Amino acid sequence: MEISLGTSSFNITVTAPMTECMDDYGPRFDTLGAITSIRFGGVEFCAREGLIDEFNIQAPLSPPGYDDAKPGDPFLKIGVGELVRPDEKIYKFHHPYDIRKIAPAVIKRRKNEIELKQRFRTENGWGYEYRKIIRINPEDAVLEIIYFLKNTGTHVINAEQYNHNWFNFGGKDVDESYTLEHSFPIGNHIPQWFKMQEGRINLSKKITRAHYYPSDASVPADANRIKLSHSGTGRSVTASGDFAATRFSLYVDQAAVCPEVFAQSTLKPGASEKWTRRYEFKSCNK
Repeated sequence: MEISLGTSSFNITVTAPMTECMDDYGPRFDTLGAITSIRFGGVEFCAREGLIDEFNIQAPLSPPGYDDAKPGDPFLKIGVGELVRPDEKIYKFHHPYDIRKIAPAVIKRRKNEIELKQRFRTENGWGYEYRKIIRINPEDAVLEIIYFLKNTGTHVINAEQYNHNWFNFGGKDVDESYTLEHSFPIGNHIPQWFKMQEGRINLSKKITRAHYYPSDASVPADANRIKLSHSGTGRSVTASGDFAATRFSLYVDQAAVCPEVFAQSTLKPGASEKWTRRYEFKSCNK
């Protein structure tokens, strides 16, 4: 189901529940809902699946229960439901794991916001309540995603979450017009497809294939801010959060630039966590 919020000047589309992406990516992304379109001044700012969330993408922070599960046993994928471990290999986000049960979604719409809820409990003691509010301020071209996660099971949950942030400002092929400002202490190992200069990542060429740059660099909450800009149009998005960013990655391909900022939390049974991601958009006409 597609739900639209906003005005003729600034509007978003939320696809909820978001299950169709499983055909392309398997059961990895949050099925609760994704922001699949952001239009500002008549220009599309999203590509592909848009702003879509994922929990526990890789070892050692594998999905809850995966490391203890034997082949054929279930494990928990927050935002998706119950999956099945096929073998002794480490968790890989791109593997098409069998789905035992999808967690249902409850959707409530209000003026300028959508609330999405999901809860799940396995027979072997893993459980969570997951809620997020997608809220916009059309006058200021601001989008917020407010997350709530509670451990309702009997085991400790080590959660890691990020948003894939599939951005493209206008739909043209990605090239050196894109620049990412950041405060992460990235090391000296810089790939050939971008250049570093005083807290800025500049794409060094037209992108013709997929590239991925992972980094363990972290920053405190007051430095959790990145800005993706397009020099040819003046369009930009500033993404920030009220949480300490525990690592950072950058994925780019011909169609999208995807800065990924990760959050981590350890939840004992009964404990909960709340965090917010904020996006502020600028267009060439503003």
